[in-house]
Amino acid sequence: MAGDRAELVVVGAGTIGAWAACFARADGAGRVVVIERGRAGEGASSRAAGIVRAQGGTPTTTALGRWSIDFYHGQQERYGTDSGFRELGYLILATTPEEVRAGRERVAMQRTSGLDVRWLSPAETVKLNPHLEAKSFLGASYLATDWCIAIE
Repeated sequence: MAGDRAELVVVGAGTIGAWAACFARADGAGRVVVIERGRAGEGASSRAAGIVRAQGGTPTTTALGRWSIDFYHGQQERYGTDSGFRELGYLILATTPEEVRAGRERVAMQRTSGLDVRWLSPAETVKLNPHLEAKSFLGASYLATDWCIAIE
């Protein structure tokens, strides 16, 4: 019976599962079935915190982050929906000399990928987020176009 078959079955209708099903259909998959034990979009996992950032640790994760930001910018026009992505900037704090070294190397790699990411001193970081205590960290990377999905 045709109703008993699917080309693809996705388990979970959270952020990852729902968009995976949508992309599969857009890429030509036939019948796609999504199985969810609750209501679609209500669940959350530790891996789906809503953070969207291009400040990845490798060129591949940086490219994926840039793709995600571009996707959310075009989501309203393409799908008629708004996930709530807002560019409010994102800081990655360094609390040890090793984290400063790794952070500066990460910023240099990201800048070669075309990101306008910056390394900030504690004083510069506190100007962006006055809730931070400058003596509690040694520096931070910052990208103004990163942030998260904000449920309003």
